[in-house]
Amino acid sequence: MEAMLLLMRCATGEAWNAVMMDCARPRSILFQCNPDADYYSIFANGMQSDGCGNSFAVPYFYSFTLIVSQIFLNLFIAIIIDSFLGQSDAFSLPVNQNDIDEFCEAWQEFDPNAKGHIEAHDLEDFVIALCNTECGLVPNRKMVLRDTTFRRRFIAQL
Repeated sequence: MEAMLLLMRCATGEAWNAVMMDCARPRSILFQCNPDADYYSIFANGMQSDGCGNSFAVPYFYSFTLIVSQIFLNLFIAIIIDSFLGQSDAFSLPVNQNDIDEFCEAWQEFDPNAKGHIEAHDLEDFVIALCNTECGLVPNRKMVLRDTTFRRRFIAQL
């Protein structure tokens, strides 16, 4: 668990270079370490590591930081692009929110109990009421309002 937290710390850029330097620290006059440290020597030392670092730590941390930062950057860009495309798709729909609101208001006049259906003989009046709104769901609104034959053909095509 601690190793995962350490990698998350390094992935977010929180002092990863200090962790890298600690992992690569060789034996010196100022740092006395056990070059042959293993599990049993760490256990005997109260679970405190007294081992020396490894020179492989520097390329490991550089490559880890580079790869993880690229993944995070690509993920961040993907989220931004996805939300942008979602918004642009919403604007390109043939039906907008105003059309839906106008349709619901016209529907409420013919279905006051919200049963989800209207009588067939009310359909023509519903289409007329829908044409009298700003709703863009009915093409050729003026023609539908003016010509009964055109209106009935339109209803038959529904």
